[in-house]
Amino acid sequence: MSGIQIHKGKLVLVQKRENELLEDRCKRICRAMMIGIEGYDDYTSALQSIGEYIVVGDDLYRVHDKDIDVYDRETVLNKNNDGSYSYFTHFYDGGTNLTETLEEEMEREKRKMLLRDILDMPDYLQNRCYCPGEIYELNGFFYDVYSGEEECYKIGENEDVIAVICGNQILYIYKSDDKNTVKDITRVDATKNNITIIKQIIAHKKPKGKLDRFKDNNTEQALEHLMSMADAIIVD
Repeated sequence: MSGIQIHKGKLVLVQKRENELLEDRCKRICRAMMIGIEGYDDYTSALQSIGEYIVVGDDLYRVHDKDIDVYDRETVLNKNNDGSYSYFTHFYDGGTNLTETLEEEMEREKRKMLLRDILDMPDYLQNRCYCPGEIYELNGFFYDVYSGEEECYKIGENEDVIAVICGNQILYIYKSDDKNTVKDITRVDATKNNITIIKQIIAHKKPKGKLDRFKDNNTEQALEHLMSMADAIIVD
């Protein structure tokens, strides 16, 4: 059944390696994601079939998309040259109001930073990830690619970890023993429940509840990815 869809996201250019053709780039990503070529003419078509990449000429872009529900809460602030802020917001008024929403967003605005400014993030993303820029979910299967230029804001820090919200993801950043470099990073969806639990963990409190495991409306896609890697899934 047809209907109106609201999406918000970002198109991120996949950096090419030296002398790397488009098909070679797609092949590299397909192999990393364990996507087979069966049923497709080439790796480019196979990669496009998962709905997360688009091809424009010789350029490959990763689609970082958020499907916006009418009951979602979201606010976008833009600072103007005169110091004022323009905003766009939508929220369900059963749990908050306009001024509360704007106050919370302005607090986030004041805490904004670039991902590259956290510890030695540029070196980690370039040299110590499985592949440059890749940060994986807790399950270790699915990754997003980060350049370090993404805006984020800190939601918690202790002696061992830093947690930031970057787009629609919480990045859980483990510090090395020297406390000045990144040891590892994992990520979970930045749902309200997950934000609350991560804050509790960082504060050394016992978390109430469990982390959300899939993005909204993304369970089917996640299972399709899993089934592309295995003949069966055993649920314990």
